[in-house]
Amino acid sequence: MCKGLDLTVTLDINECSNRKYAAADKELNNIYKQKMASLDESRKAALKKEQVAWVKEKESKCPKAGKEVEGGTLETVMINDCYVQMTEKRVEYLKNFQ
Repeated sequence: MCKGLDLTVTLDINECSNRKYAAADKELNNIYKQKMASLDESRKAALKKEQVAWVKEKESKCPKAGKEVEGGTLETVMINDCYVQMTEKRVEYLKNFQ
């Protein structure tokens, strides 16, 4: 995922974190679509409601993850790391959602 990047260079570290989040988000979207296609209408509605709440939580929480290094070179990395962690956890949750 971060092949070809020099992870001692700040721009490359940021690019790597962007790639990791993009990959996690793509996996989340794929599993969400698969899950929605397999559920009955009431479970679809429940999952959609949960997903909207989860996105709001993620969008509220993760920008704060970079607060301690705000303006620094690691701010983006810290924020993206939060997005990746939350997204990966959500993927695992969705895999087991019934």
